[in-house]
Amino acid sequence: MNPLPPLEIDEIRQASASSPAAHESAESAELASLSSVDVAARWIVGLAIYVASIGPMYWHWHAAKFVNGPKWIAVLYEPLYLASNFKPVGRWLNWYIQLWIE
Repeated sequence: MNPLPPLEIDEIRQASASSPAAHESAESAELASLSSVDVAARWIVGLAIYVASIGPMYWHWHAAKFVNGPKWIAVLYEPLYLASNFKPVGRWLNWYIQLWIE
């Protein structure tokens, strides 16, 4: 079995030095190429996942809010708790959470 020839030290240094910069420029080019529709779609999907996650996380949130659970969960879902004070949102959230806890 013949091992691969070793790379020269200068080649390794050059590759490792250019790698983060090349990666950052590729990321910035990708972000710059996103249209406003793409950005809006990503925000909508993220918001939908956030709202939908309260269903399976309800008991964790309840423990964090009203018992001695992890406070970061209570903070994470506080906007939904506040939004539930509005009747249509509150009714929908109650209906949705009931699907998960019954």
